[in-house]
Amino acid sequence: FSPLVFPTPWSKGKVLESCHPLKDNYKYKETIKIFGARCLYLKFDERCATQYDYDKLVIHAGGFKFIVSSLGLTFCLIPGPSSSSRKVAEFGGNSLGYGSKSVLGCGWPREVMRIDGDTVTVSFEMRSGREHNTPDQAVWGFKVCVKPHEQQTESSINRHFMADIALTL
Repeated sequence: FSPLVFPTPWSKGKVLESCHPLKDNYKYKETIKIFGARCLYLKFDERCATQYDYDKLVIHAGGFKFIVSSLGLTFCLIPGPSSSSRKVAEFGGNSLGYGSKSVLGCGWPREVMRIDGDTVTVSFEMRSGREHNTPDQAVWGFKVCVKPHEQQTESSINRHFMADIALTL
């Protein structure tokens, strides 16, 4: 008999994206934790663009905030960077010649990005107002697909199955 493999909600990856095109004062923040992942791979859409490079996407790796009740019986996970997370990268700007020259220097990644660990937080804030002559392509926003590199052991399969059950509750 071959071991049973339970599908996980993460097997095809999780897509995180802004509205397209970006709106003034747009903010976004999401934390993804994929139990059992040794690392996470992030692939950015080639259309990613912001008017200025200070309208940026920031990536933090690791860490989840835990709150335990005074009775010690219940806990909850609060998504977002914690004291155990670290800033991994930040991206912004566009290659179309609108807005400012890149201070960040790298624009948006073209290659797949590897994040060690099972948790990543993606934060974005549109700090500038859109100038009237800026085309939609220069303020397209962002889209990134997060996929896990999982350890395929029987215990990790069981953990995924339990995580799937917890996600449906």
